[in-house]
Amino acid sequence: FDLGSGLLADLTPFGLRGEPLVAEAARHADLVIFSGDKLLGGPQAGIVAGRGELLARLRKNPYARALRADKLTLAALQATLALYRDEPRARREIPVLRMLTETAEELAARAERLAGLVRPSFHPATRAGASAVGGGAFPDAELPTTLVTLDPGELGAHALALKLRLANPSVLARVEGGLVVLDPRTVAPDQLPDLAAAIIQASL
Repeated sequence: FDLGSGLLADLTPFGLRGEPLVAEAARHADLVIFSGDKLLGGPQAGIVAGRGELLARLRKNPYARALRADKLTLAALQATLALYRDEPRARREIPVLRMLTETAEELAARAERLAGLVRPSFHPATRAGASAVGGGAFPDAELPTTLVTLDPGELGAHALALKLRLANPSVLARVEGGLVVLDPRTVAPDQLPDLAAAIIQASL
């Protein structure tokens, strides 16, 4: 069973449906293969799980030596998997899960804080919007969010977006209707001052 994204936590309560859980897939297949990063949230790696006798045969294959993960990858994977012993903790501490499961209230508060830090540069405003989840698991899924819009004025939206991409730190924004749009879902609260500083610098 080529599962792909390696979903271990049930995300259906958060509006994300259609991607099978690893445990569910393992009930229907002798071997399940999935990613260590993506929805699992660990290091980039490929994982094979399943029946012990089949895994033993894979280990004996000469390719196994060339494809085996290094010790740092295994350590990072072990640390990530340990978080799943407590699913609420995993949702808090694994970035991709935290971003996918944040509440509307948290996102609205973060958007308002960012807009406040940036004012008066680019006349920031907030409005309801959607976060595109993307990826192989949820290519068409969208989650409600609160967006921060920036009015670039004579500079133009594409020019401002370029200045932000070239900033330090680099800021990736999207352009909609002549405005530059930022989604706070992918910005941790402690990153807001750095993000605001990059936006203000782009106004100079």
